[in-house]
Amino acid sequence: MRPCFDIPDSTRTNPHERDAEQANLAWLGDHGMLKSHAAVQRYRSWRLAELAARCWPSVELADLTLAVDFKSFYFLFDDQFDRPGLAGVDHRIRTVCQELCDVVHGRAAGEHQTPLVTAFTDAWRRAQVGMTPAWRSRTAHHFERYFCAQSYEALTHDTSPEPDLETYYAVRGGTAATESVLDMIERLVHAEPTGLLWHSPPLRLMRKTAAQVPFMTNDVYSYPKEAARGDAYNLVAVLRRTDGSSLPKATSQVEQTVRTSMRRFFNLHANLASVCADLSISRAQTEVVLTYGEGLADWLRGHNTWMTTTARYAAQATRPANEPGYDDDLLT
Repeated sequence: MRPCFDIPDSTRTNPHERDAEQANLAWLGDHGMLKSHAAVQRYRSWRLAELAARCWPSVELADLTLAVDFKSFYFLFDDQFDRPGLAGVDHRIRTVCQELCDVVHGRAAGEHQTPLVTAFTDAWRRAQVGMTPAWRSRTAHHFERYFCAQSYEALTHDTSPEPDLETYYAVRGGTAATESVLDMIERLVHAEPTGLLWHSPPLRLMRKTAAQVPFMTNDVYSYPKEAARGDAYNLVAVLRRTDGSSLPKATSQVEQTVRTSMRRFFNLHANLASVCADLSISRAQTEVVLTYGEGLADWLRGHNTWMTTTARYAAQATRPANEPGYDDDLLT
């Protein structure tokens, strides 16, 4: 049964979806991100071009292709940490994550770069075109949080106590990469709000919802897969352990939290123009804010619709805990 999140379905898709998918597959091949036929087939079953097309239905082909490239990096990178053991690999995890942090901060990466580093370097170079120094600095910080959170979760998987709710949000908010996605929305829809608006309470609350809701809903869909692997940073698992909740009750708690957050989001979204008027913002900047606000809404709609149909979270896609969650090892 589909969870009841009260998130509107995405009814629009981008006409460039097929072309962006082909360009993305060529890009992944050029950077060695898909090394086997099995990896290609499994990757295509996720339908990431459809995800991007639903989340960004109005952007041009080059921007949609950039979006698909980033989404493919996120998922393929994330799967590298689904390993039955870290013996002999912990050094590579530290090294690769540090090299990726170096890339976003403009420092030279190591001499022997993995496909992950070369692919991300290219995507990051394209993403910065036309963006302000403030955006580049903020987005670099969010990517750094993502890389370090992934490394932290992997390196402490077998040693740290299972997280409480506060620790869950601290780590999951990083590993989900959604903060960087919200930055990329500014880049993809070409709408970068000024600092006054970007830091205003309404837009900050909208961004908080747009960052948290996707990983909370994702945790519901991916719970069977992650429970089988013993992953601790899943909201359903945390609620079951800390509250002693049954699976239906824990799932219902997440659904209620999402519904409350979505009601607030769309109320704030409807009043963005009034916020701009209260701050005496120019018509041009008002249009920027409204465009960005719609980009956030499209992201929430598109991501939720895609999650209901992608094979990535299907029961048959779950692999045993003693097998890696990837087809090609891109870390070593």
